Amino acid sequence: MTHEFKTPIATINLALDAMKNPKVIEDKEKVLRYMQMIKDENKRMHAQVENVLRISKLEKRELDIVKESNNIHEVIEDAIEHVNLIIEDRNGKITTHLDAKRTSVLLDDVHFTNVIVNILDNAIKYSPEEPIIDIYTENVKDFIIVKIKDQGSGMSKTAQKRIF
Repeated sequence: MTHEFKTPIATINLALDAMKNPKVIEDKEKVLRYMQMIKDENKRMHAQVENVLRISKLEKRELDIVKESNNIHEVIEDAIEHVNLIIEDRNGKITTHLDAKRTSVLLDDVHFTNVIVNILDNAIKYSPEEPIIDIYTENVKDFIIVKIKDQGSGMSKTAQKRIF
């Protein structure tokens, strides 16, 4: 749960710090880009507050998650945008290998985007050096497989079973 708030806060702080740089403040295009990032992350935090309320309802068995058809590649690209400043701040790189041809999936885009953002945030956070992250998609039978590879130490098998 804390990731959903820490990641946008970190991105907003990085954007604000960047805007303090005299070279950036003079560049209207960069200032507008950072302002848009701040606006997007603020909107995302608002959505997270709504998610907290939804989770409360879910725990009380009062919530129906609404799944809609989405393009998985667009959802992944959106998630990458949320961590872009953080990856840039660590001099890292995210490379996509979006090879799935059938990309339409039924999902709750807010919740699924959060899952991808959390995984990317952990990959960045736990990379011992400059984060190098690869994201793959592929079709296997009627499924879309999403793989995220990083250079971190990884998780124990026990932790993996609890999470996945």
